[in-house]
Amino acid sequence: MFYSAFSDELVKIAGYKGAITSHVNKPDWGRFELEMQDQKFREAVLRHKKADPKLKKYVGEIGQHLAANPVGTVPGNKGATYEIRKTKTGRVTCTCPSWRYVHSHKGTDCKHVASYKKSH
Repeated sequence: MFYSAFSDELVKIAGYKGAITSHVNKPDWGRFELEMQDQKFREAVLRHKKADPKLKKYVGEIGQHLAANPVGTVPGNKGATYEIRKTKTGRVTCTCPSWRYVHSHKGTDCKHVASYKKSH
């Protein structure tokens, strides 16, 4: 029921019929993540009355992160390097999976952000 109303609204607002229809039939969070690169998609999720508050917080934080200015890089494990960004609100964000999926919607920092803040 929720997914149907949610998808109808997203289709109406953002025109994402294919992506939404496939997500409703079988949730595809990887595709959802790709669609979040588009500002219209994020706005549609944020405006939807029945969208889960935690999902809205996540989508909003990711939107701010995507629009943020890069301020540096931090080395990660196994040779990975993560970009550190600063949002218009002053929040420091990271491109690592931990920040994205654990810390973004909680308002907390991943270890890379904590490391960056200590050195700057």
